[in-house]
Amino acid sequence: MNQNEQLNRACEAWLRAALTYSQTVPSHPYFEDFDINVDVTTEIVGRYDTHPSGQKIDAERLVINNSNELFTLPEYETLADTILSTPDLSSKLCPNRPDQPPRERSEQKGMLVGYFSTFLTLYINAKQDLAFSLPIYEYIYQKLEEYIYSTEPIITKDIIHIRNLKCEFDNAAIGNQVFLRQTTYEEKKEALKGQAFLSLPVVPETTLEIHHPISATGYLLIDEQREVYDTTHAVVLALRLIKPDFVEEGMYYHDVSDQPFRPPRGMGRSLFQNPFSSHPPYILTLNEIDALKALWPKSKKAYEKPELLIARTRLEGSYLRTTLDDMLIDFWIGLEALFLPQDYTREMAEAVALAVSHYLGKTVGSRNTIYHEIIDSHKLRGKVVHGKSVDGKKLREIVAKTGELLRRSLRQRIEE
Repeated sequence: MNQNEQLNRACEAWLRAALTYSQTVPSHPYFEDFDINVDVTTEIVGRYDTHPSGQKIDAERLVINNSNELFTLPEYETLADTILSTPDLSSKLCPNRPDQPPRERSEQKGMLVGYFSTFLTLYINAKQDLAFSLPIYEYIYQKLEEYIYSTEPIITKDIIHIRNLKCEFDNAAIGNQVFLRQTTYEEKKEALKGQAFLSLPVVPETTLEIHHPISATGYLLIDEQREVYDTTHAVVLALRLIKPDFVEEGMYYHDVSDQPFRPPRGMGRSLFQNPFSSHPPYILTLNEIDALKALWPKSKKAYEKPELLIARTRLEGSYLRTTLDDMLIDFWIGLEALFLPQDYTREMAEAVALAVSHYLGKTVGSRNTIYHEIIDSHKLRGKVVHGKSVDGKKLREIVAKTGELLRRSLRQRIEE
């Protein structure tokens, strides 16, 4: 049941007129749609083959190209008059700014063009031709009325791609309104559309999704927006503490919802990405979900602890490195920051080796193993920082062991 029949009639009349006009346009813009092959066997997460699937009307471009004509039709003038003469409609679709004079009618009409550009674009994308379909119209019109009249909160989502991560489950709640799930087919297509020309077609397999109950016309406060980034950083840090495999943040999509008339806040990307990363996938199993649930809130608190700052940032910074030499230096700075006093200037290798081995080792044998791994690592570190040549295989082994010791130490400190 429609809540405003006058608006419904005016909207339908304009849509029919807009479609009729669009049929007279000499040529319509099209784009080449594509399908993706998600069954490619590869050790690189998110690598896909694509192939064309046919042309589709570029609805957004069609509406933009013909905006002057579509939004000066007599039926559109009637629609605009219906809205602007009805306070319940104009206050929602063209609200005045606080402590500012009322908007001029021309500005209000400009705001309405945004809503009904969205309406027509949604319709053409769904129908993929310019004939009128009552069911499609009614579905979109109901969304418009929900936006105007509904007092129930809606769920908006911040969607963050997690690069190089594969989940052995479909969807898991890892916190209050925080979910980790597999990326959908349509999300993969959208990610591929955003790939730069000639870049490798790599898209994420896994998405972090953060939900926010909010009014249809409301937006997150600044502190709530900052919380999205804090949560994402903490989840990625927890993943890095659980396993040594490469993982990092990717694209952010803000304020996503199933309410199409609510303008999204847009998208962005993490400023801290390794552009040359090509690693075996980080595979998160269902058995590891409980560890992630317990660890990421504690990781979030670690960002507020100055005594963990250097060790944490050096572990995180190692994921941006492109050489093993730099990673080894990062790991050693992190270990020294965790286990040595700030003014300590004596022999560091022995002190760090003793501290780490007693902190992590549970038996005499494990403490001896850790002690000698630290001593060997420090010797190699000395060669690296003084420009001496080192064996590549040995360097890889030492870097992996040293990184694992920093990871275990930092995780244990965070969990204490």
